[in-house]
Amino acid sequence: MQLKRLNELLEQFKIHIRSAQHEESVMLWETQQLFQNNWDTEAPRLAEMFRQSLENSISRRYWSRELYAPREMMLEFIALDEEMVRIMFRDLFNENKEVDGRMDRFVFYCNEMLQAYKEKHQRPPHNRHYHDDNYTMVSLYLTFRFPDRYAPYEHEAFVHLLRSLHSPDIPVVNDPARWFKVARTLLTLMKKDPELISLHSQRLESGRHFEGESLLLAYEFCKWCSGS
Repeated sequence: MQLKRLNELLEQFKIHIRSAQHEESVMLWETQQLFQNNWDTEAPRLAEMFRQSLENSISRRYWSRELYAPREMMLEFIALDEEMVRIMFRDLFNENKEVDGRMDRFVFYCNEMLQAYKEKHQRPPHNRHYHDDNYTMVSLYLTFRFPDRYAPYEHEAFVHLLRSLHSPDIPVVNDPARWFKVARTLLTLMKKDPELISLHSQRLESGRHFEGESLLLAYEFCKWCSGS
């Protein structure tokens, strides 16, 4: 990435932060805090814990909207085989393993669970598990669990970001692992701008939003660069 170009974009991004509706722009930080407060893979009531972890007072569109219901389907999977879902999340959150493999296995497990779900229901209300979305939902789980290591992955937004930064190497297929590395680099560089970090911090409400180091700021910058 070109540092001069990045600095130009960050100056414009600060204007965006000043003018954006605060509650909407930091909504994911709220769920990140709730996830940090509630997530426990070994919780005796897994479904209740999962519901509490994925909440938001502004919008749940990232995991629940028309024709997209990964949260609902994971609750169906918990009802079907709670222990299997525990295994899925233990593996996904095991930082001793490569993230690409963990994400792929999680989607594979969802495929297997979906088959079992269809066998149990003659006319299932869902024919997808909605985690086959180019790693978007799986990356959200990782983002909420490990705020300083992962950020939501959206392939088209990532491509737009790299083009905006005049990168010569544009991925043609999904590459979430590369995005995570880029997001970490971006946040490191963003932290060198005290004004930017101050503007961001002013948007956060103590106790409601996650206030620790979070790659969500890099994700917001990425989305802004892509115009979405």
